[in-house]
This record gives sequence, C-alpha cells and structure tokens, in this order.
Amino acid sequence: MDVRLWFGLFAPAKTPKSHRRQAQPRDRRHPARPETQETFLKQGVAAAPGTPEELGDWVKTELARWTPVIQAAGIKAD
Repeated sequence: MDVRLWFGLFAPAKTPKSHRRQAQPRDRRHPARPETQETFLKQGVAAAPGTPEELGDWVKTELARWTPVIQAAGIKAD
C-alpha cells in the first residue's frame, strides 16, 4: 500500500502569481539536502519537494481518483 502524507499551501484561485511566488520557500533545494533527507528518513518520511504546478496536477489526479469512491459510498461533508 502506498501511503503518502503531503503538505501544500493553497490560495484562492485568483490570487496573483506574484503573491503566490512570495509564499514559496526561498530555496526549494532545502528538502533535498542530505542532512534534511536524513532527518526526514529517521522519522520514516521521504521528502519529495515539487512545484506548485506539480501539486496542482497531483490534486487533480487525486480528485478524479477519489470523487467517484466518495460519491458511491454516500459520504457527505458536514
């Protein structure tokens, strides 16, 4: 079983790109640094940093995957 824990920062759809970029980490290489990877691995986590576009694509894929399952099960948000 592939279990993933992910973190993402979301903003309203019409948020200007300049504002979205300001919220991104200044150095995306940080999670890929060996010392950071080692810290994560000690906690059982494999970091896979990506771009906002990659996160958006992943969210779309997950929505397509899980929406039918949720609807078929009759799950409703309160």
